[in-house]
Amino acid sequence: MVVVTLTEKGSTEQEIEFETTYEKSPLLYMGEEKILEKGEKGQQTVVTEVTKTNGQVVSSTVVSTVVNVEAKNQVVQTGTKRMTS
Repeated sequence: MVVVTLTEKGSTEQEIEFETTYEKSPLLYMGEEKILEKGEKGQQTVVTEVTKTNGQVVSSTVVSTVVNVEAKNQVVQTGTKRMTS
């Protein structure tokens, strides 16, 4: 039986999710939220090395990750002001 092992590198583009941070605001009522800065997804290139034996993937290793565009976090204000009756 002949065993053929092949190793190749490939790259893929992936999105980077943004995170949301919260700031308290005494100007907004409790339960209210206001987006101060809208979040934006980033982008990265991931290089992987894949080893196949007889056409079947036996291992996949990330060789490098390069951030092309940084994700921009979203900033949200949350209200702390109490409603008066």
